[in-house]
Amino acid sequence: MDDGNPPTFSANLDLDDLRLPGDARLVIVAMDGRAAMRFDWGTAGAPTQPADRRLTEVPVNPTFRVMALDADQKILALANSIRPKRVAGRESLLWLQEEDLGQEVWRLDFSQP
Repeated sequence: MDDGNPPTFSANLDLDDLRLPGDARLVIVAMDGRAAMRFDWGTAGAPTQPADRRLTEVPVNPTFRVMALDADQKILALANSIRPKRVAGRESLLWLQEEDLGQEVWRLDFSQP
């Protein structure tokens, strides 16, 4: 249900295995192909969610990109095409179900799962 407020998101980043420098800047980008929003997420040594995580410029169902950048904005690590997971107790506006469609390119079904 649309309550007039833009959707928000949160993220927990597990960076332990990446061995990034503690001062590497973390950035999360929400995008849909036509629009993107960039959120600074602190550093690899101290990840910090920004207070404002409202998705005002992208649609309700964006994909996300997470980047770790050095001081020269060189990409040290990148995770692309991340899809958000559903949160318990909240109904999704768009249900995605992966299945083999054979020769069909796509299928749209308006019934709920």
